Amino acid sequence: MAAWRGLGAGVCIAVWGAAVAAVGQDPFRPGAPAPRWESCEELHDMYLKRFEGVEGFGASRMYRPPMRDLSGVLETGRTTLSIERLELIGLLQKLPVVYTPFSHTSRPDPVVKSRTLTAFEERALTDFRKGRDIAVDASEYGPEACVGAVRAKATCVECHDGAKVGDLLGAFSYRFSRAHGGAE
Repeated sequence: MAAWRGLGAGVCIAVWGAAVAAVGQDPFRPGAPAPRWESCEELHDMYLKRFEGVEGFGASRMYRPPMRDLSGVLETGRTTLSIERLELIGLLQKLPVVYTPFSHTSRPDPVVKSRTLTAFEERALTDFRKGRDIAVDASEYGPEACVGAVRAKATCVECHDGAKVGDLLGAFSYRFSRAHGGAE
């Protein structure tokens, strides 16, 4: 039975990899060059594909490869940015929460912590409920943060009772820092 489960997981990964390759950029392949994005939309699309390909539910997916891989740079033309932090905004609690990154422990399962939303994240969710999918908090040097909507797909509604394709299920919150050697 375990062999079948392993085979099934391998088939799922192979199918997912083929689907991603058909779209273009391979979102996660160990040893592959770090991705480069020109916009928060491109970056967010890649992390959505990664999230969809990871086993688990909600926040538990965030702590597995490839979601933990924050390599790559966002090149805005004015500056080069690295992802400093990637967090999941969950909407299944009474109030939305942001699941924060964990520190490595000896426990097999990470301890999930949360924080309240920033004012920018709250505004982004309000916009997402009106149909937008990306919100960017920018300064004169480029994006300091962006938030991207996570909307239900056909596979999501199997587990998210009452959800319809396109419903807002959550969001990813990205924080950036200037990459070493980037343009000023």
